[in-house]
Amino acid sequence: MPGRTRIRGGGWDEGWTERPGLWGEIRAPTGRTFEAAAQLQAEVSAEIVTRYRAAYAAGQRLENAGVTYEIVAPLPDNTRSMIVLLCKTVKPDAPITDGAGAG
Repeated sequence: MPGRTRIRGGGWDEGWTERPGLWGEIRAPTGRTFEAAAQLQAEVSAEIVTRYRAAYAAGQRLENAGVTYEIVAPLPDNTRSMIVLLCKTVKPDAPITDGAGAG
């Protein structure tokens, strides 16, 4: 995710910060998820299903097996036990988007 890390000599370095591993399932969007993506007018190429965490937000990136995914929309279930992350694949060095799919 975008963030700042402290530099040894003082100051900050802007860039991507790593978070602990994410356990989940990556799959092609189907059914209701595909319809939600259409309503967002976003290009969604994958959905990641994982445990709910409030920290997930549009524009954050995840990497798996050399593929970088950018979250387009996080969709929690009603009980907030699971979350579906609608994602698009991006190049690792692609600029950060605003999360609205206009990137």
